[in-house]
Amino acid sequence: MNLPEATSDNPFARRKRRSTHVRTPPAAWCHRLMDPIGFGLESFDAIGRQRQHETILIESPTGNRKDEKKIDLDLDTRGEIAGIPASVFTDSRQLGGILAQSPVCQECMVRQIFRYAYGRLETSSDEETIHRLFARFRDSGFHFKDLLIALVQSSEFLAGLNDNQEGVIRTPGPTRRGGKNATR
Repeated sequence: MNLPEATSDNPFARRKRRSTHVRTPPAAWCHRLMDPIGFGLESFDAIGRQRQHETILIESPTGNRKDEKKIDLDLDTRGEIAGIPASVFTDSRQLGGILAQSPVCQECMVRQIFRYAYGRLETSSDEETIHRLFARFRDSGFHFKDLLIALVQSSEFLAGLNDNQEGVIRTPGPTRRGGKNATR
């Protein structure tokens, strides 16, 4: 779904124009989750430069560039993370602080690193390993380096290295007939 175009009569900022997505059923579920986070990062432009306002360019109906109109709009940089209580933020530093303090985010970080290191999704038999890794991560004060060290020192990780002496890396990806992952 495309955003409604800004006009000189309706020079709405992106935040206002994006509100149409949350009312459109096919797009609503994702936009209700993601848009509030993105709104909190509106003080950055498309390439990460800091900005104080959003500039809307209204093109001339005649196509003459001299008749184009620029309108500067104030930014509303209030963002929020769905599912995390008291998660309103207005800048990236506040967002980082909220995520760092969230037990859901902390455990998710451990789970994602596990998946990346093992090259697969976890199974129920991996839960004990993930809980041990999380405990080490938590006990270190959530230092990422300590999480990585705990991961590569775990007996499960080391056992996986011993099982793979031939050096073949198996990655999730396109499957061959029979549902087995392709070997790279």
